Amino acid sequence: MKILIWDKDTRLLNTGGPSGYLYNIHEYLKNNSSDEVYFYSDIIEKDNTSKENIIKEDNWISKIFFRHSSLKFIYTLFSVFFRSKKLNPTEIKLINRFDYVHFHWLSEVLKYHRSLEKTNAKIILTTHTPEPLIDEVIHNSGKKLYILQSNLIRNIFIKREIKAFEYVDYIMFPSKYSSEVYTNVSILYKKAFVKLNKKFFYVPTAITDISTEKKYSKFIKNKIDDLNVCYIGRHNEIKGYDKLKKIAIEVWKEISNIHFYIGGKEGPLYGLDDFRWHELGWVNTYDLLHDIDVFILPNKETYYDLILLEVLKSGKPVILTRTGGNKQFIDYVPNTGLFYYDYDDINSAVEQIKKVFKLKNEGYLDKIGHDNFILFKKTSCQSVYMKNYIEKIKLLEYR
Repeated sequence: MKILIWDKDTRLLNTGGPSGYLYNIHEYLKNNSSDEVYFYSDIIEKDNTSKENIIKEDNWISKIFFRHSSLKFIYTLFSVFFRSKKLNPTEIKLINRFDYVHFHWLSEVLKYHRSLEKTNAKIILTTHTPEPLIDEVIHNSGKKLYILQSNLIRNIFIKREIKAFEYVDYIMFPSKYSSEVYTNVSILYKKAFVKLNKKFFYVPTAITDISTEKKYSKFIKNKIDDLNVCYIGRHNEIKGYDKLKKIAIEVWKEISNIHFYIGGKEGPLYGLDDFRWHELGWVNTYDLLHDIDVFILPNKETYYDLILLEVLKSGKPVILTRTGGNKQFIDYVPNTGLFYYDYDDINSAVEQIKKVFKLKNEGYLDKIGHDNFILFKKTSCQSVYMKNYIEKIKLLEYR
């Protein structure tokens, strides 16, 4: 059995989304070679001079689209959802050497599906967006495009997304809970995933287990009897940033010496004007995690957040919402430093912070943090992922 991971036009970087997901697999394979899993980029050299969905600056189209951002945005929508392209003969020949080809961009399946139908390989799709793709495109654009958010127009794009899931042979998600980010916000997705249920299989995401050098006291200068709470991520509603601010305001009414350290670029939402609220901008995740007492993951919707795995690896307690992929670890709660609460229940989140503060004062944080590290080694390091990945795909032929 041979699997081709399709990373054409995808830069492998130690970040979130498909780039980071595939980066971790690629780095692992450098030192743990496999005769079953290969990357497109390692076989066919990427042509970095020609990128899809980018308008060349020297043509007449760019002079219009770069001057008018709304037109450029429309062009992007077309490229992502409706543009069709053929695979070249070399790529067709390459795919036919493999039993499975694994895509990590919904847009790539939409783009190449006609060519893929002419190949012998089975197609697997994994998506990584924490909401339907059209919603993420709109939110990331920063535009108030109300016409696209209307059910009538939005559903045109949702139907295109669903087409990608219909075109493929199998759908791999990291958790049975991950699909909630789609089905909770779209009745079309909910109905479609019921019909497509037999295509689904699950392999929990992982990250490298290589330790990084610990650097302390770079960000945090507080007193030892303060509680240092950390959040790293996008400043938007999907990630629960708006709720986090409300949680901070409520917990300060009861305990004054709790500080919040926030990593990530501000916007579209912005932080609180309080000396206990620290916006750090882009930070080295590992350095900040080594400094803090507890991490909070206040997601409104959760696909399968890589930052949670980073926190477990760093051996820190986590306060997190009972949403989507977060629930993958809920059965481990009695023996770990995981503190769940419901997204809309601010009082419950406050109580969990107070509980962690009490544990710190009693000297138990290191112990429950280490329990999280053990959980990471058991469930979320790359060697565990690769074993599960290959085994699950081998089982597909018996379906």
